[in-house]
Amino acid sequence: MIVKFLGIFDMIAAAILLISFFLFQLNILIWIAGIYLIFKGAIFAFTLNIASILDILSGILILSSLAITLPIFVVMLISFFLVQKGIFSLL
Repeated sequence: MIVKFLGIFDMIAAAILLISFFLFQLNILIWIAGIYLIFKGAIFAFTLNIASILDILSGILILSSLAITLPIFVVMLISFFLVQKGIFSLL
């Protein structure tokens, strides 16, 4: 059950990233999404799972998007990763 919630939150984080890149800046939501991904990745990093390490990296990149403009390729790659993780969590 908790895995499904984490998957939904991953997809919400991807949506926040895409909305903030294409439409308007959602600073507080970007902070929440980035911290959530870093925290979740850190909790599961002890398993040495590559997905947890990528969660931490995604969170850092999302937070860095507040200071710099990420290339569209990086934004799409992070969003695709988070959405596919969310979908697989819901299956």
